[in-house]
Amino acid sequence: MGRIPGLVGSRDHAAWKWGETVQLTFHNRISARLPFLARFLDIGPYPQAGTANTVKATTAAHGPSMRMDVDFSDFDRSVQNLTLGESGNFLSPFYKDQFDAWYHGSSFPMLFTRQAVEQGAVHRLALEPH
Repeated sequence: MGRIPGLVGSRDHAAWKWGETVQLTFHNRISARLPFLARFLDIGPYPQAGTANTVKATTAAHGPSMRMDVDFSDFDRSVQNLTLGESGNFLSPFYKDQFDAWYHGSSFPMLFTRQAVEQGAVHRLALEPH
């Protein structure tokens, strides 16, 4: 097979879709040692647009780890998100809660002022000494 048919696994031109050649999978460290857990811990594969040399710089091995747009005229209008979520614990609801937004190009408010943080708070965690 030639280069393109080899990448997509088909000689049929209709099957030659760019994103299918640049698939992204987030591998959990545990699944590297215990491969039978990969289907629960790994996220992907997902087709990716772009190449290492385009604006959306992605390859099968790397991509942006976070997205952040800062509005210097009003910091409370800034947005951000991570590739997966804010927890490395696969049992946490925050393990991959930001992935869909990252993958589809949307983000979440990145609030700065006390008033904006108070209004945007979903829950609070109080850490108190014993």
